[in-house]
Amino acid sequence: MIKKLISLLFVLAALAAGGFFYVAKQVDSYVGQPIQIGQQEVVTIRTGASLTSVINQLTDKGWFEDDELSSRLLRRFYPELTQVKAGTYVIEPSQTLYQVVEKIVEGKEHQFSITFVEGSRFDEWLEALSKAPQLENLTQDLTEEQIAEKLGIENEKLEGLFLAETYHYTAGTSDLEILSRAYKQLDTILTKAWEAKQANLPLDSPYEALILASIIEKETAVAQERERVAAVFVNRLNKGMRLQTDPTVIYGMGDKYQATSAVKV
Repeated sequence: MIKKLISLLFVLAALAAGGFFYVAKQVDSYVGQPIQIGQQEVVTIRTGASLTSVINQLTDKGWFEDDELSSRLLRRFYPELTQVKAGTYVIEPSQTLYQVVEKIVEGKEHQFSITFVEGSRFDEWLEALSKAPQLENLTQDLTEEQIAEKLGIENEKLEGLFLAETYHYTAGTSDLEILSRAYKQLDTILTKAWEAKQANLPLDSPYEALILASIIEKETAVAQERERVAAVFVNRLNKGMRLQTDPTVIYGMGDKYQATSAVKV
């Protein structure tokens, strides 16, 4: 009787082990399945999402084959995938379900980018920001003065106060955050340049230096000519003369400017 009981226990243990390995193999096959997309896709995981809700979200999109049992057991066999993080992620066609969830667990959010062109006007910056993907628009109903107040900038006019370059951001970033970064970066550069300026220049502040630099840049696109142009303008300012340069009027006229209507001031 005892021998029969022991034999039965061995049989049951073997069946249990076999069942475990079968289920484990099924789960492995489930997480190893490739995503069913032909190009990059973007997915946003909301705050408070769980591993189960993420799996449901991915399968509801038709990106992966659903397997209710494997989905329920995924947490037990792959505990490292349980701590998913909210964010916006780019999914590649070559990735498996495991790799997709792993990216979400690691919080490797997609970096969007926006590029501002040197010499562009502030209203052009606002237009570019309003069209940027996944960027929260908080400036849409604000005046320029209100935007300046939000950014902690004393100037009511914001022309030329931001560094034109490419800025990277994650989904949900606001346009005010981008403007704040651009303002602080230009302010840092401007402060260093002001501290290293020549003595006795006819300029009273870094902001005046910025305005003059912008005019010089618009006056000539040739870098080698800018030093000479700057010397001419400084001499005119020292004598109390007008700069007699087109860019000051052209910039102020904006879209109304016509090539034949420029007046020197």
